[in-house]
Amino acid sequence: MVMMETPPKKVQSKEDVINFYVKTLEQVLGSEKDAQMCIYHASCDTHFGFCYDIGENMSKELASLPGVLSVRGDPDFNSVKKDYIVLQAFNWVICCI
Repeated sequence: MVMMETPPKKVQSKEDVINFYVKTLEQVLGSEKDAQMCIYHASCDTHFGFCYDIGENMSKELASLPGVLSVRGDPDFNSVKKDYIVLQAFNWVICCI
């Protein structure tokens, strides 16, 4: 799970925000298509962030990018039932799956 700074003002629509996340993840993966395939949930409202599926080393690289506030593992990644909710504790967008 990635918590992001608020996107630049030119990024306004939900599609723009998703593309902003893809471009951020693409910097680590090297491929727009791979970045698109790895994102499985995105928050585009008051809290900005996304859930993704990449390895631990790439997660560390992602955490060092400008605009990335923090990166955490998704504790429910392997859950069969997928329920996405937003928890505002500690200013985190947490995707529960």
